[in-house]
Amino acid sequence: MKKKLFIAGFIMIALSFVFISGVRGKASSRINGDVVQYKGVVYLATVNSGAVELHEITNTKITKVATINSVAGNSGCQGFIDAALNIEERGIFLFLTDGKYVYKYDINDSGRPMLFKKSNDSANGRFIGLGKIDNNVYSVSDQGIKVWNDEMDVSYSVNFNNSFAHNIKFSKQGSFIFNIKGDQLEIYDASSQKLMDGWASGLKVVRDGYGEKIVVFDNYNITVLNQDFKKIGSIRLDNNEPLCLIGENLSLNLDYNHAVAGSEVALSGRGYGSGENLLIYLNNKKIDSVYADNSGRFLKSIIVPQFNANTPEFRPGRMDIKVLGESSGKSYSINFQIEESGTADSARSVNKKHGLPGEEVALSGSGFNPGEYLLIYFADKKIDSVYADSLGSFAKVIVIPDIKPGKYEIKISPQFGNGYIIKFEVDYNYENIFHRTERHTGEIWRGGKTR
Repeated sequence: MKKKLFIAGFIMIALSFVFISGVRGKASSRINGDVVQYKGVVYLATVNSGAVELHEITNTKITKVATINSVAGNSGCQGFIDAALNIEERGIFLFLTDGKYVYKYDINDSGRPMLFKKSNDSANGRFIGLGKIDNNVYSVSDQGIKVWNDEMDVSYSVNFNNSFAHNIKFSKQGSFIFNIKGDQLEIYDASSQKLMDGWASGLKVVRDGYGEKIVVFDNYNITVLNQDFKKIGSIRLDNNEPLCLIGENLSLNLDYNHAVAGSEVALSGRGYGSGENLLIYLNNKKIDSVYADNSGRFLKSIIVPQFNANTPEFRPGRMDIKVLGESSGKSYSINFQIEESGTADSARSVNKKHGLPGEEVALSGSGFNPGEYLLIYFADKKIDSVYADSLGSFAKVIVIPDIKPGKYEIKISPQFGNGYIIKFEVDYNYENIFHRTERHTGEIWRGGKTR
């Protein structure tokens, strides 16, 4: 009981540090890093004043085994800003980011880290941090989240971001996204993006041959304790110089550029003054406001207002959303359309509405965002996925799962907004039924197969 209470206390302390990071003010460098146990050795990677230091931890001491410096001119900043350790089939690897690229280093020979691969120089926005989901690493940027596979290809992406990278986490299996937004803790369903609740943490526990190691990350220190809560050692930030922030042009982004009145739309932007109040206008009428973070970025959910006699500005049609910096005077606009209520969001079709387990069904639809990632569910179980094309349309052939006869729903679910449902009926396999012999009597049938 004493140990549980002690750990709970540390978690509360760690949570308080996470919340402090969201306070508006001067941007200053903070110590970031990760810790894992691999083949009986505890590895600790720290980002300290732009360089990455790799440490090995025993039961009595912390030993630095390697230092990785950033390549001058790659990032436009002072160096690396975050690190994540990952264990794969080929061993242990270290992921780093300097704001412009994501790097993957092979550290199986911990004293001689070797660059494995670097992300492409594409329109990824500005990376602000790294995290882990199951056995993969993900990056957080001002343009969303990308999950990187072992070959450094993007295996999954979502237009969901946070100005503070470590305020956003995935659950271990990737079913939920945890987000600290302002002074609230939120949990989102990863497939539907619907808000559920909240969580965050700044404490990690690993196990080696000597027992558990508790690693506490705060803004300027990392403290390592053994399982008896005795201090093994600590690492402090060398200095507290301001972080180099790459100059950003004004820009705005919407998760959906069209919606009906009453819908929630996520609006994000960058390039404004640090911590300034931003006024949000729709068709030149103020509808909301939000504060920019330390680097001049923001994320805000807005509700599309209703049209009535007192608000003629919100008549369904095409108009602009404008965000004005109250202190800087900076202003930027993005196009948006309020749709008529009852407008069909998506067209959809299916080549047949009933069939047997194992048979193929051709689905198609339109009305999504170009390039949007769509999840396909059968009887509330995910069975496949597909990306919408440049016109917001998709076509996909699915296989009816091994399931008992009956009426079900096929659901096409985008990352944001509402998807749609197609009714489908799984048939009885009459051919198998007619060939049953007397000795089969009483067997249970599931999806046309005997058991």
